[in-house]
Amino acid sequence: MPFSEGVNVNNYPFSIFKRSNRPCYSVAFKDETGKFMPPISTRKATEVEAFKVAFQWLQEGVPKKQETVQVKQLSLKSLVRGISTEREAETVLKELKRMGFLKAYILVGTDKALGLIEFLSGFWDWKHSPYVQEKLRKKHSLHETHCLQMARAIEQHWKPYFNGRFLGEITRQDLNAFIDSIGGLDCSAPWKNMIIRAGTIALKWAYNRDMIDRDVSARIIWFSGDPKERQILSSEQAAAVFRVFLERRTDPACESARGSYGITLRGNQSPAGSGRGAGLPVYPLFLQPHRRAKDHKEQ
Repeated sequence: MPFSEGVNVNNYPFSIFKRSNRPCYSVAFKDETGKFMPPISTRKATEVEAFKVAFQWLQEGVPKKQETVQVKQLSLKSLVRGISTEREAETVLKELKRMGFLKAYILVGTDKALGLIEFLSGFWDWKHSPYVQEKLRKKHSLHETHCLQMARAIEQHWKPYFNGRFLGEITRQDLNAFIDSIGGLDCSAPWKNMIIRAGTIALKWAYNRDMIDRDVSARIIWFSGDPKERQILSSEQAAAVFRVFLERRTDPACESARGSYGITLRGNQSPAGSGRGAGLPVYPLFLQPHRRAKDHKEQ
């Protein structure tokens, strides 16, 4: 008499059966909704042995290659395999995120799945960027030179660091780590901040248009410090250069040199004369005494 005869098999969390073309019995466990999951061979030729294996698996887990999988895990896998639409997938992912098992997730075909560098490069494209077109349409001040500078910053600094990453996966920790790497560059604080803004302006724009869930650029700490001073001649250096210039300005051999280097004379071209400015000092344009060092600072 079969082992299951006279027993209400509906009381078991599994079903034992044997296909006509198979030598061994199979077991199909029920998931949490009561539905049967795909059957698994018990590798046993008798029903009694198959029941023993089924109970053992129910308690200890089902052996799968190099691991043992609990029946509950099989139920979850069966649930996931049953997902057929993006909406169903997002429902599961949202619940996992709510429970704290996920920080973020990216669905194929969404804005978050865009390559970060692809997005940033397109953002500063003067002809095709929706950001640029919006700025120009609303009469904001934006110049092509600025966009080219930002695009170079993306190519030279953001791309080597973030290449292969997706727009929706970038976190504030990722951005802070990138900023730390920028700190080692041999350039001024304003220049470092420009490199950072090449990406953060785009990321904030993406957040404001619901392309990403978080504004990862919020509350970041910028570099501070004075711009690098340009090298300005001291009074002694300027006097020495000017002295040499005065000595050579009447030398015919120097005429072509002055033209080649674009030296412009101000005042009377001769040491003395009768016109306005006669007898006044003659200065090359780059040595005009009214220019101040602060006029040369980085903008």
